[in-house]
Amino acid sequence: MDEIRFSQFAAPWRDEKTRLDWKTATALFGSPNWQELELSTTSEVLFSLRGIDYLNPDGLLWVLLLGERARQVDRNRTLWLELPHEGASLRYLKESAFAAVSSEVFMLSNPYDLDRVDVPAPRRGLRFYRVDIDSLGSVVSDVGCLLTSSEFLKGLGIVPFDEVAFEYVPPFLGVVSETTKNVVQHSHSTLSGGRGYIVIGEMRTGVTRICIGDAGRGLRSSLDAKGANVADDAAAIEGALLYHYANPEGEGLFRVLQLVSFLEGAIRIRSGAREVFLDLSNDYLRTEDETRSFIEEKARYHKCANFPGVQVMIDVRRPREKR
Repeated sequence: MDEIRFSQFAAPWRDEKTRLDWKTATALFGSPNWQELELSTTSEVLFSLRGIDYLNPDGLLWVLLLGERARQVDRNRTLWLELPHEGASLRYLKESAFAAVSSEVFMLSNPYDLDRVDVPAPRRGLRFYRVDIDSLGSVVSDVGCLLTSSEFLKGLGIVPFDEVAFEYVPPFLGVVSETTKNVVQHSHSTLSGGRGYIVIGEMRTGVTRICIGDAGRGLRSSLDAKGANVADDAAAIEGALLYHYANPEGEGLFRVLQLVSFLEGAIRIRSGAREVFLDLSNDYLRTEDETRSFIEEKARYHKCANFPGVQVMIDVRRPREKR
């Protein structure tokens, strides 16, 4: 059995603690370990979370995507996932529904450890969802209920049912709805079947992280199917951001950027071998012209290890004061 331990790719922070995050997980598939796994004929693989001190929502999303990719390479291969055996991390995985969602991709090597964990009411609004075309509406509805829950709003420093809450929830739900719809549509292929994952969680007081991703065909293939004929993955990401201007009936990522700017946030988008990071915390995009100019002037596309599908990470805050 091959074994991949995520802790091998996590450099300790200044506090000497290791974290499973976006950087750690993407370091894995840029390594020989992942290349050998894709070519390997080994019938079983164990992905292990041992040795990780903190589990970030974005890192856990990648665990699911790496499992999806390994399944695509060899559907007869048995994929195992080892959870932490005790402590806060194990409780975190149970109360967020990660353990339940991951069991659809992996065989859990230590499921009985979950039975020993008592989980109170969900904290910090953290929640994992698996979504496809058929379940998109129900998942967005569930997310809407989550966003208006007392615990979630308190974590953002918002009193439930006050004016700020009603101002905050619609754009937040718009971000989730539009991004999820785009990712699920772009993921549609014979391999992935149009399936993706969402995780929402509070990173620190007043900041919420949304991660949405799939291991499907990606933006380039999706846009080519619509006749766009983009040159590479960078052009595909830009094309997705500017798609509204080529097709006025399309909203997608163009509208997401406007909503993220209202929520003083930032967005990272990855597809294939390119990635872009856009910080909108100081830019309030009110009009279509402002949004287009921001994309054309501020977007910088970076090379990264190739991975299929589309992955998005968004950090948002409370709405800015009206100007």
